[in-house]
Amino acid sequence: MDNDTTVWVNGVEVGRHRGGFSPFTFDLSGVASAGDEITIVIRARDDGEKPQPRGKQAREYGAEGAIYVRTTGIWQTVWMEPVPEISLRRPRLTPDVANQTIRLEQPITSNTKGLRLRATLSDAQGEIATKECSAEYDLSPRLDFPIPDDRLRLWSIEDPHLYDVVISLIDANGNVVDTAKSYAGLRSVSIDGKAIKINNKVVFQRLVLDQGYYPDGIMTAPNEEALIADIKLSMDAGFNGARLHQKVFEERFLYHADRM
Repeated sequence: MDNDTTVWVNGVEVGRHRGGFSPFTFDLSGVASAGDEITIVIRARDDGEKPQPRGKQAREYGAEGAIYVRTTGIWQTVWMEPVPEISLRRPRLTPDVANQTIRLEQPITSNTKGLRLRATLSDAQGEIATKECSAEYDLSPRLDFPIPDDRLRLWSIEDPHLYDVVISLIDANGNVVDTAKSYAGLRSVSIDGKAIKINNKVVFQRLVLDQGYYPDGIMTAPNEEALIADIKLSMDAGFNGARLHQKVFEERFLYHADRM
């Protein structure tokens, strides 16, 4: 929402959020139950006169020069999903090229006796490794995935290879409590003087200035194909990267950039 949001469910305020460029989640426990028909009311307030991150949105009501018209309301992806009481939060996957390892740090909402974290790393050839550890007392358990030489494939601009990751929480009886899929690329980024290096190789950056603007949605893409088309057009024009400008881009855009 841009920029100040309040959400009610069946007349009950479930949360507020300030900041038009950061994600947020509201828990509906105690307000709605499975099978209920609910009414969701969202209020998004955007005062163009107040000092707040606004990208290139005009303070006046009309566009001027290189400044867009105003954007308010819902402008990024929104969804609802049922989750168990003990569930996976957003994972953190960190590449370590020097040790040929991908590290998983997996926050969880809560834990209980006998709870375990299990994850599988794979590629196009199939499973590379399955690792498991206790999550009984740790709200952010970690697993390391060393990659053998015969399955080692670094992510690069020329070869954007991604490994698949499946993450699960297992209870004391061996039942899967929650599961999710993700991905990771194994690559290093470093700075040597004024040079940017990927996997210790100097990369001359030919970057397009992508402002993520769409005539029919301003900051919102009309569909997923439009996100892919922007990346493909940049690549076809000879660019090897993008400076993402004036807004925090949708994560679906970042995913397509990773894989393309």
